[in-house]
Amino acid sequence: MKKSIWLCVGIVGLLVLGPGAMLSRAETEPARALRVTGAAMSADQVEIWAREFMQTNSGSRVVVTGSSAGKGADALVEGNTEI
Repeated sequence: MKKSIWLCVGIVGLLVLGPGAMLSRAETEPARALRVTGAAMSADQVEIWAREFMQTNSGSRVVVTGSSAGKGADALVEGNTEI
């Protein structure tokens, strides 16, 4: 449960604080996608946010993968996801 809370906090932080950072990254690395991995229960909502972000920030790509909060944390530590 605790990992799920931190995942949600991280996603909200990304969406509130990160759009400028993601746009900068997209401008310098257009072929690369921002990878978001975590709890499947929040993946649908994060996918909606990702689509809206990509519509307003052309050239940006966000890939959302829903699995579990634990797998999301592992992917972050292993460098297989950014958020």
